[in-house]
Order: sequence, then structure tokens, then C-alpha cells
Amino acid sequence: MQFKPRLLAALLAPLALAGAARAETSPYGVAVSQQFVRDSNVLRAIDAAAQSDTVSASGLRLMLDQPLGRHRMHASASYDVNRYSKLDYLNNNSYQADVGLDWTAAGLWSGEVGAEASSELFLYDLRTVTPVTEKTEQRVDRVFARARVGVVTAFTFDAGFENYRRNFSAERFANRDLNWRKADMGVRWQPQSDFSIRGAVAYAEGEYPRLSTGDEFTRNELRTVVFWRPSGASTVDASAAVSRERHSLQIARSTTYWAGSVKWAWQPTGKLGLTTRVVRDSDAGASDQGSVLADAKLRTTFEVTGNWLATSKVNVQVQARRVQRQIDSTFLVLTEAQQASDATHTLSVAASYQPMRAVELGCRLQREQRSVGNANALLTYAFNANVASCYGQLWWR
Repeated sequence: MQFKPRLLAALLAPLALAGAARAETSPYGVAVSQQFVRDSNVLRAIDAAAQSDTVSASGLRLMLDQPLGRHRMHASASYDVNRYSKLDYLNNNSYQADVGLDWTAAGLWSGEVGAEASSELFLYDLRTVTPVTEKTEQRVDRVFARARVGVVTAFTFDAGFENYRRNFSAERFANRDLNWRKADMGVRWQPQSDFSIRGAVAYAEGEYPRLSTGDEFTRNELRTVVFWRPSGASTVDASAAVSRERHSLQIARSTTYWAGSVKWAWQPTGKLGLTTRVVRDSDAGASDQGSVLADAKLRTTFEVTGNWLATSKVNVQVQARRVQRQIDSTFLVLTEAQQASDATHTLSVAASYQPMRAVELGCRLQREQRSVGNANALLTYAFNANVASCYGQLWWR
């Protein structure tokens, strides 16, 4: 892996700059972590080609959360050494880093600016029953900025900008390298604290620079977001959007998309919480895929998560998720693409134990199963996977 020390150093520079403003309670945190994972199907291959393995992840964590007058600086970084006991060609070092500033100015101005960077193993699906003995790493960089101004009425105006870049280390995935830029602006109306509605327009442009001769695209979007608190125990977040996307090469992707989401969070007691979420997502450049030849152009996710604070130190989470995908092969055939669909069901149970503020322990069991709605084996296939993991983390603050 080609680690980017300059980029990580730039992201973590605020850790040093904020030292002069250090309060009595340290805003800094340093942690070490260790995780072991047992995976019955590491590459998410068909059952006949499934390969199990045990993975060790040893990590270092850094954290900053520092008020600076009316502003707040926050940053975090993690670095993990991941080692496979049998599939050692997948050994890798991964990192994540982010830095941000939440700011306020004289009057009613506020906003945030930030940057993120990450590198991790990309566990792709197999196109055939023959294992692909090739390691692929996915690297992502993102910068963003947003500003908002509230007036004396219930209206708030905001605008933002975001730049995103993704690339893959393996040549077979070079056609998925992606760059895009997005700007949006909107207005929120909040007549009372328990209800608000926001309307926004957005424009994005980007390119797949290594897809054939290069595929450029634009995306225009109208979005509405609603927040409602019907009672003290529950909240509802909903959104709806219509987008028009145009591509210079992937003609099959030049169409109109409808997307939206609904999230209901219910907390009947201080120890019990339930969250239900439904999302229809059509974002350009999604990295999940059905095979080396295809990817998902539309995803519908249904998810239910339950949290139980068994004691002041023990938390239990149960989650069930279904992801329905509409897949096409435009990354192989740029015009007349093949179509397919599949559904992935995931059920997980996790428990964490925090005997003291500086120590956290936890384990998770997960079952993952995919069924195929269209028997096009070139685009997708069925598989099963069982994953068990346990971790420990120690903080110094």
C-alpha cells in the first residue's frame, strides 16, 4: 500500500495547532485497539468457492474535540494493520482521517468546513467460481464546506460545496475511478421546534476518467427534507428527490431517478430504542456491485435497529437489513446494458461492555445471505456468509 503521510499530516495538523487553547479537561484522546474476525466467506463468493479465514486488526486511534472561542475544531484518525491467517495476499494497512471546523460569525452566520481521507481493502464479488488472487485497495478523498444564515423569521438559508475523489489500486477496477463536484443551496422553514421542512436544488458534475475514453456526467436534483417530532419519544425524518442524470458514454444511465427515505426513531424508555429506516438510493458512482462486470444503479434498503442499554455499562444492538439492488452492465457495455436484480439480507447481534470510561470491549455475530431475482450469472449470484468478531479498545484522554 502507498500510504500518504503528507495528506494524513495535513489532516491532523489541528491537533498541534489547538494546543494553545487546551482546557483543564484534555480535548485529546489516544487509543489502541485489537480486533479478531472470523469470516466464513471472505470474498463473498458463491458457496462452492467460499474461503474462510481469521483476520487480525491492530489499530491506533487519535481524537481531538476542542472549542476555539465561538468555534469548535474536531479531528480524528485511525490506522489499522490487517493480517489474514490464510489469505495473506489480502494483508493490508488501512487508515481513516478527518478534520473539521464548526464556525459561527457575527450575526446569524454559521457553517462547517472539513476534509476526509481513507484507504481500505475493497472486497469485491467474484465473476466466476475461480478465486481472484488479487488485492485491491480503495482510496477516497473528500473536502466540503457549508454556510447558513438565519433571519429573524423561521427561515434559514444555506449553501454548500463538496469535492469527491475515489480510485482503486487494481487495474481491473480502474474503470470505476471517479471524480465529482457538487454544489447545492436551499431554504429551511421551521415554524416550531418539532417541525421543519427544507427544499434544495443541487448540481453535480463528474467523470469516470478511466472508463474507456472517459465518461463525463452531470446531475441536476430537486430535494425536499422533512423533520417531525410527533411526541417526546419519537422523531420522523423523510426526504424525496428527483434527479436527471446525463452521461457522455454510459447512455443507459442517462435517465431520471426518483429517490427518497423515511426514518422513524422511537425511544419508549431511557434504555430502549428502535429505529426503522427505508431508503431508495440512486447516487451516481456507488461502489457496491454485482460482479467485476456490473454495479448497482438503484438500491432500496429496509433496516430495523434495536438498542437496549442493559446496564450502565452494557449495550446490546440487534439489526435486520434487506438491500434490493437493480444492476446493469454499463461498465462493460456502455449502451445496451444487461439487467439483473438481487436481494441481500443481513441479521446481526452485537454487544459492548464499557467497564470504565477508558476501556471498551465488544463482540458481534452476523449472518449475510444473497438471493437472485434474475438468473444472469454474469451480473450477480447467490451466496452465504457468517461473520463473528470481537474487539477491545483502550483510551488515554
